[in-house]
Amino acid sequence: WERFKPAFRETFNVDRWHGRIGTEEMLEHRFLTEDGEVEQTVFSSGDSIIVNFSAEDRESEGVLIPAYGYTIKD
Repeated sequence: WERFKPAFRETFNVDRWHGRIGTEEMLEHRFLTEDGEVEQTVFSSGDSIIVNFSAEDRESEGVLIPAYGYTIKD
């Protein structure tokens, strides 16, 4: 459990974000990299999330997204 606590705590931010955007319309979903490893979803509220499914840190639109991580834009 001790090993997984930090990763579990990190999910709270996404849980709160999902509570906010849960009823919003998804307006756009797109791949930001040619290999399809970095994706962005935009919602009607203007909130968006960029997710990096790659094992490497990636940069997109001037934002660094950690490996297997995400960046929330609200």
